[in-house]
Amino acid sequence: MSLINNFIAQYGATVIYAIITAVIGYLGIIIKNTLRQYFSEKEKREIIKNAVSAVEQCCRDKHGEEKFNEATTSVKKVLRDKKITASDTEIRIIIESVLAEHNDAFHK
Repeated sequence: MSLINNFIAQYGATVIYAIITAVIGYLGIIIKNTLRQYFSEKEKREIIKNAVSAVEQCCRDKHGEEKFNEATTSVKKVLRDKKITASDTEIRIIIESVLAEHNDAFHK
């Protein structure tokens, strides 16, 4: 019993500090990943919004699916350059959302 008490007396604080450090480190990783995902989503939306605006400005002679394809191509290039992943479905959904906002603002 005195061996255990001796060990705890000598190394107990060190073990507790190591456990606390591991827990804080783990929480830091969770917070970092959550914030990265949030800002990544925000950045995706901003990139897509800018691409849609650019296509609306530059490609007045194109319509419908042609404009959509032009915006999708631009968005994919920018996202790839920034090393942000997004599926085709996600890009399509955000483009449609941005277009709906753009059209609502235009018609008011």
